[in-house]
Amino acid sequence: MLFPGICIGAVLGAFVADAISQQLLKNLFAVAVILIALKMLFHIKPQGQTNLPGKIALAGTGSAIGCLSAMIGIGGGSMTVPVLNYWQTPMAKAVATSAACGLPIAVAGTLGFIIAGMDLTDTIPYSSGYVYWPAVLGIISSSVLFAPIGAKMAHKIPAALLSRLFAIFLLLVGSKVLLS
Repeated sequence: MLFPGICIGAVLGAFVADAISQQLLKNLFAVAVILIALKMLFHIKPQGQTNLPGKIALAGTGSAIGCLSAMIGIGGGSMTVPVLNYWQTPMAKAVATSAACGLPIAVAGTLGFIIAGMDLTDTIPYSSGYVYWPAVLGIISSSVLFAPIGAKMAHKIPAALLSRLFAIFLLLVGSKVLLS
């Protein structure tokens, strides 16, 4: 039930992002990025209950993860893994579940942003709603080109250092966005 909730939440997140002010959306992004960075820097791990909740709670949690993920433009892993850890899901299963949810969040969020921004399609060439297709192609092509390089580098750098460096990067990004 987590998966359907995430997909529904991602579509809803696009409509929420469309409805709120740019300033509020920018601040939500900055605060979320800073909180993720602090969690990584201080190794904050949730201590939770031993069982997964019922279907309704899973669907609701998934909807919240999908909604926030779509609103701030992240894949959801930074929220899915801690939530599953809270429910004492083994780390390997939590990471695998989170990875499996990445594409559905992206597809559902993209569809939501296309629909939510339909009134903008005529104003920006090569776009569908809020989705600008040249940027999508640029992101996909650069990801395909550079993901293997990043993966090789990640295996050469100690995990603790890589985590710290990424957390510092996130702190800088979040702070810059919040202060701009």
